[in-house]
Amino acid sequence: MIYLKQTKYLILISGIFLLCFCNINTNIHSTAYLKTASGLQYKITKKNRGLKPVKGDNLVIHYVGKLNNDSVFDNIYEQNKTISIIIGNNQVISGLEEGLLLMKQGEKASFIIPSELAYGDKKTGIVPANSILRFDVELVKVKKNRPIEPFYIEGKQLNETPSGLKYVIVKSTSGIKPLRGAKVTVNYSGYLETGFMFDSSIQNGVPFSFFIGDGRVIKGWDEGLAMMRVGEKYRFIIPYNLGYGEDGIPSIIPPKSNLIFDIELLSIEL
Repeated sequence: MIYLKQTKYLILISGIFLLCFCNINTNIHSTAYLKTASGLQYKITKKNRGLKPVKGDNLVIHYVGKLNNDSVFDNIYEQNKTISIIIGNNQVISGLEEGLLLMKQGEKASFIIPSELAYGDKKTGIVPANSILRFDVELVKVKKNRPIEPFYIEGKQLNETPSGLKYVIVKSTSGIKPLRGAKVTVNYSGYLETGFMFDSSIQNGVPFSFFIGDGRVIKGWDEGLAMMRVGEKYRFIIPYNLGYGEDGIPSIIPPKSNLIFDIELLSIEL
């Protein structure tokens, strides 16, 4: 989830990219790479007649990421896991996003991604600057997302804590509150002040769980969730010093961004 302070999948995060395809052959030979107008090279190594994704869909994928010398920098296959992304939401490097839109559910593909469609001239983690990347990807599932409606807060009171965290109680209950160290499970949608939704557990299809106070989430979340009761819905307006600070997250959350989160507290495990 991109609101985590650190995540093993953050290495995939990159900037906005306009798709540009040219003369893409739908009768692809499994041993030859084709090249798009952007410079992405790809080949479909396992074909399927499954659903083709469009922007806004939730994709479940397996992948192995390698440098051009074949050294592995990330391997979800080895961890026997999948990850979910919302395609078109800038959650992966632009070359991978372009490639995924060429696939169908159940297909496997190999991509050669030039540095300008990956991390460019900046070193990112263990990936050197100007690196050509290779990905072997399986598109496990394409899920059509339902539209997300922001919480309706018209006429409701805006509150503020001493730290500067602002919140609106959208729905109140008599449920229990979490203590520090309790495991909470939530549904959430996160927005920039422009209204752009950068992440949503509802679109991802999986509620998010974490332990209150263990530092896995931004400070505004730790403070805000501690105020909620099970079943309640809050809108939080989180100042940048309680969010991602002066740096933000490259290409996703601009520097010094105040964030808006609509959160429902689903359950607590003490």
